[in-house]
Amino acid sequence: MASAGRHAARLGWPAILVGSTLLAAIAVAAPVSPGIRLPIVLWFLAVCPGLAIVRLARLEDGLGELVTGVALSFALIAALAIASVYAQIWQPYVIFGILAAIALAAVAVDVVRARSQ
Repeated sequence: MASAGRHAARLGWPAILVGSTLLAAIAVAAPVSPGIRLPIVLWFLAVCPGLAIVRLARLEDGLGELVTGVALSFALIAALAIASVYAQIWQPYVIFGILAAIALAAVAVDVVRARSQ
C-alpha cells in the first residue's frame, strides 16, 4: 500500500505541470486580460519547463528539486531567447511553444518511468 501512496504522490507534480502548461497556452492564445494572463504565464515560465526536466533526476530533496527547476527554467528561457535573437528570428510565441513542448515531453517521460517501476 505504501508503494501506491508514493506512486500517487509522484504523479501529483506531473498533473500540476501539465495543467499549468495547458492553462498558460490558453492564456497566451486567447484574448485574456493581462491581469489574469501575467501570473499564469509567469508561473509557467518560472517553474514548469525546468521542474519537469529536474524531476527526471529523482532528487530526494523536494525543495532542492524546486529551486533547481526554477533555475533551469530561467536558463532555458535565456538560451532560447539568445539563440532566437542571434539567429535574427525573434518569435516569442515559438519560444513559448518550445518551452511547452519541453515541459510536456519531460512530464511524459516522468510518468512513463513512474508507471514502469
